[in-house]
Amino acid sequence: MTFDFGSERQALVLRFLLAVVCVLPLASGSSNRALRSRSLGVAEATLSIDTDLQRNTSSPSSNSSGTSGNSSSTLSSAAASSSNTSSLQDVLNNGLVDGKISTLYWAEIDRTIAAAGLVTPQPPSLNDLGPTPTPDPYTSILGVQKTASSADDATATLANYELVTPPPPIPPHAASVPKVSVLPYQMTLGAEVLRGMSEKVTPEPLPAQELVDASFAAQCPMVMLSNDVFVTPPCDHGDGFGTWSDPANTRNVLRWKPNDRGGVDYNVDSAVTGPGSVNFATVTEKFTLNSNTFALYNCMNVMRYTIEETIVKVAHMAPAAQSTASDHDLGETAPAVFYQYLIKHANGSLMAQTSQYRLPETDINFTSFIPGSLQTDVFAMAKRQGRWEGTGWRDCRTPQKGWNISFPEKKGDNLVAIATVQDLQVAALAVLTLLAWREETVGSDGFEHAGQFSMYWSLTSTVLYLLLAALVAIAVLIVLQRFGWHGKLKRLFFRLEEVLLPKRPHQVRQPVLKAAW
Repeated sequence: MTFDFGSERQALVLRFLLAVVCVLPLASGSSNRALRSRSLGVAEATLSIDTDLQRNTSSPSSNSSGTSGNSSSTLSSAAASSSNTSSLQDVLNNGLVDGKISTLYWAEIDRTIAAAGLVTPQPPSLNDLGPTPTPDPYTSILGVQKTASSADDATATLANYELVTPPPPIPPHAASVPKVSVLPYQMTLGAEVLRGMSEKVTPEPLPAQELVDASFAAQCPMVMLSNDVFVTPPCDHGDGFGTWSDPANTRNVLRWKPNDRGGVDYNVDSAVTGPGSVNFATVTEKFTLNSNTFALYNCMNVMRYTIEETIVKVAHMAPAAQSTASDHDLGETAPAVFYQYLIKHANGSLMAQTSQYRLPETDINFTSFIPGSLQTDVFAMAKRQGRWEGTGWRDCRTPQKGWNISFPEKKGDNLVAIATVQDLQVAALAVLTLLAWREETVGSDGFEHAGQFSMYWSLTSTVLYLLLAALVAIAVLIVLQRFGWHGKLKRLFFRLEEVLLPKRPHQVRQPVLKAAW
């Protein structure tokens, strides 16, 4: 059986059948997006069939000798119909047209996502404002108002005032419908007085402590430390800076140099102002009479830690012994000095400490303490690279002498504010640099004399300033007595008192009250 596509009636019948076949699957669809995509595919398939029908209609097929031609056109139309059906199925399933995703399908997806974004709630984040606090009861009372009508506006406004208290001025930009308080004058006055005497409610939620710490630390530079840092001294013929470097790639992390306040300055490089030109931290010695105490400041001159140096002297100790807990030769004993550094919080609580070491010590451990807990944790291990005495490490020969400090990969919970002065790892590096610098000036008695000149000069300069102030005061008194300015200044000050200071009211005698008979 063959169909003659040259007839317009048969073409309409064929299009109707194809439309019915394509519309029936659409009736079971539940998604509007799938419905629109399938409708687009049907429209494209119908347009392709219409084009084939127009081509067949324009071709000659009226003579009886065209039976074979009609048969061939029937086969070609059937093949085209099969291909269109497969492409239509791709559009219905995957949005494909001839094996490619159509532009209309992508547009429909974008519209669906945009529509879903309009109704999707915003996910919570740390930047969201907290809930508004509940106002105090007196503020709630003072805020009670009502809308006054035009008829009783003046009466309601004047009802809140007594005696000769004038009403408040109405600003020029006031609303057309005024609002008046519903409280009487006595209650309003009492609420104002009690609100001033009571504790105030925070007007907005307080920021989290993490946000405050981040905002404070963001004002200072940060140092990016690896698990291994090598501390080198200022070379004898160098630029005067020692370094913290990364042994893996010889990158200079930070530069340090002694200051004139008995401590060490820690600076970082700047692409604008040059190497070691930006202050990162500073260690200065405190003036005390019974201890060696230092303060660790950040770049804003805010003290973050205090460093205390303890010195223990043992009367009899073997030369090579590092601890009295281990056996040692008692044949040759001599006095021995042990050193230890304590890292304390600004409130005085102990945060970390070094192990007691004896010069020349090769290994020093840093132990941290968790406040309120007996748990201790070794978070840094320093090892001397090379052997030297005094300033012998400043010759800067190959291999370079210095201190190599290592940090474990797994950090403890108390290691906070990474890469800032607040970080205990950075504080440990600062202490290691300080003890290495103070080791240069150890005397024969075992005591370190670094920074003594600055301490003595500070004491001497203070005494000189006091003597100078006393001499100036004595000179002024002698000049006043010599030229007789004492009486003149006395009269001048009394006149200033009469002019500038308030006058004392005169005492008025009350009239005699006579009895009435």
